[in-house]
Amino acid sequence: MLPDIAIGAIVAATIGALITLVGLIVSKESKVSEFRQAWIDALRDELSSYLTNLSAVEDAQALTFKDPNERFTTLQPYYGSLNEAYYKIAFRLNPEEDLSIALKACMVSLSTEVHHLRRDDGLVERLKVEYINTTNELLKAEWKIVKKGEMVFRITKYLTATFLGLLIALAAARLYQINSNVTANVIDVRKTPVNKRDSARALSQAGENRDAFNNNQTLANPNKK
Repeated sequence: MLPDIAIGAIVAATIGALITLVGLIVSKESKVSEFRQAWIDALRDELSSYLTNLSAVEDAQALTFKDPNERFTTLQPYYGSLNEAYYKIAFRLNPEEDLSIALKACMVSLSTEVHHLRRDDGLVERLKVEYINTTNELLKAEWKIVKKGEMVFRITKYLTATFLGLLIALAAARLYQINSNVTANVIDVRKTPVNKRDSARALSQAGENRDAFNNNQTLANPNKK
């Protein structure tokens, strides 16, 4: 069994290595959270830009044009900006997440409906509301991840807390064991029976030593009474 000093050195070295590892992970995950926050800010701007360009297309379509050629020339920049906003958002979305899938489907419906010459304005307004609600849910979900921390960070935090708890429990158990051993040894010493023969011999020897000391004192001082 290792001595207590060796165990303490091993535990101290383990804790030091763990602290270093946790520091590296926290630093890395903190940087990832910063990137995610920047991603959220950029996505929010692009989501707003898409809705703004969609409204611009609607307003431009309400104008009166002399011929289809003028209509195309006038609306083409608006459609270009709308398509650009759409693709910027689409490239940021995760195709496997439900909210991303719902948002993309909503944008496809909006873009398709707005391109119709005889669009259903009531449907467009309902799709806009759906777009805004889905956008809010998506941004809220991403913000929760930033607030809680990345998955690796959360796992590291829980594992570190568990490991430190185990170390504290082991240290407490070891101290209790040492204290119990010391107490048991003291009790054993107190309960050890005294050998009567040895005790009598010790008393006899003490008496002889005392008599010899007195005789020596008498010989050294014969006049002393």
